Amino acid sequence: MLSTLAEKIHDNRFLRLMRNMLKAGYLEDWVWNATLSGVPQGGVVSPVMSNIYLHRLDMFVETVLIPEYTRGRIRRQNTDYTRTQGAIQRARKRGDRTTARQLRKQLRGMPSGDPRDPGSAGCATPATPTTPCSGSPDRRPKPNRSNSASPVSCATTSSWNCPRTKH
Repeated sequence: MLSTLAEKIHDNRFLRLMRNMLKAGYLEDWVWNATLSGVPQGGVVSPVMSNIYLHRLDMFVETVLIPEYTRGRIRRQNTDYTRTQGAIQRARKRGDRTTARQLRKQLRGMPSGDPRDPGSAGCATPATPTTPCSGSPDRRPKPNRSNSASPVSCATTSSWNCPRTKH
């Protein structure tokens, strides 16, 4: 910890103060105990020292780990998936809702990423806690289907996103 501080700070008095604070120990039930390692929890310098240590960890992740394990932003897409998406759009344009509904059901069962691409593992984008990888085109919340007037103007959104139209 002190070597990390000494990289940026060249004031020996401050470094000596930090060393003494790290070795000061702590009181527990009015009994003094020596600090074996690290910063005592609840100490005055605990938040500052943890931020310094975490900054170094962040820099390591940004400069070493992310470039090493990042393969690119865009993965190869499944050709059957994109063909089915095009067929859905054509069916919507024709007004054929039953075919579009059947194709959407079929689309939900397909992986969006190419299963033969080792980097995608069947997903166009990697799964994160907020975006699960389920192979479906998107996981946006469904529009409100209430009968009350919606503040959303249907003129600015497509008919598929309009909460006032039935699909």
